[in-house]
Amino acid sequence: MRWISAGFLLLVVTGTLVSLATDRAAYHPVRLLRSIAALRRSPFLAPDVVRRLRAYNKPGFHPDDPDNTELLERPSGAGARPCMKITPLLSWNCNLDGRPLTGDRQVRRTVHTPDLVHPLGSGHRTEEEVEVAGTAVDEVMAELAALEDPKVRAVNERHGDDHGVNLGKLRALAKRLKTQQDLARGLWGTGDGAARLLALLICRPKAFERDELDTMMREARTPKVQDWLVNYVVKKSPHAEDLRLAWFADPDPVVAAAGWALTAERVVKKPEGLDLAGLLDVIEAEMKDAPDRLQWAMNTCLAEIGIEHGEHRARAIGIGERLEVLKDYPTSPGCTSPFAPIWIDEMVRRQGGTSPAAR
Repeated sequence: MRWISAGFLLLVVTGTLVSLATDRAAYHPVRLLRSIAALRRSPFLAPDVVRRLRAYNKPGFHPDDPDNTELLERPSGAGARPCMKITPLLSWNCNLDGRPLTGDRQVRRTVHTPDLVHPLGSGHRTEEEVEVAGTAVDEVMAELAALEDPKVRAVNERHGDDHGVNLGKLRALAKRLKTQQDLARGLWGTGDGAARLLALLICRPKAFERDELDTMMREARTPKVQDWLVNYVVKKSPHAEDLRLAWFADPDPVVAAAGWALTAERVVKKPEGLDLAGLLDVIEAEMKDAPDRLQWAMNTCLAEIGIEHGEHRARAIGIGERLEVLKDYPTSPGCTSPFAPIWIDEMVRRQGGTSPAAR
């Protein structure tokens, strides 16, 4: 993946130079300087592009990992046009930029009833609502069955997953369905692997209650469903920190792995209040003999501490070298090994820092 990234950057630079060489306007010094100055506003130099490239080069990265929920929920089309802007109990017609419609078209104000509540929470559905939701679930399940591919299932089963739907096609279906919280809950309730993945793509992460998310994590049986639940839903939930604390030392290693994954996220994005030295103590004592998924999550946390926090870098590398967890993990050419010392050294090098192992 590093070679692909380097090739992409080389292609962009080469294409730019060729374009300048063949454009007579580029020989005008004032225009050329203005164009160079405008480069800082180029989307190719945006921080998000750099973040994406870094993510693509992380150990164990898969193209399905990035959270594209925002893209899936983004309205199609361009320009100002009527749309429905929703508040909890109120909606009105407006332009996409939020200004009321003008001219002879009136702003329409509508009061809404609250969303239907999942049985795990308070409230209930009418029989008619249950019937409609059931019909929608049946229709989507039929579509998923039509997308089933035995070859895809065979590959997924080797990785512990239990579905045979190509993830690209699954995302296309999610894009067409758009966000539907009730449908998402219905699909999750089927227990089907592909249906649960689809549910995680079309749900509203902030609509789930804390206990509901806890139940879902304990119901999730396969690695892909567990990963998507944590990354696409729990991390966006207002209950993320509460669940992190509850799951961190859970006796179920899969649930504990989710707690460690959330902790690794905090190590990077919001380390204030975390006892990083204490985390390293636990990793040093328990990671070597931890079950696979828990071990992977703890190793990720170890690497993130070493990458993001220079004062703990030498110890993090030392722990990785002593425990040798994932040292022999098969790594594709151009990808970074998940072995913590190598992972830390490589990421620090890319960030322009200094690793103790390089001294």
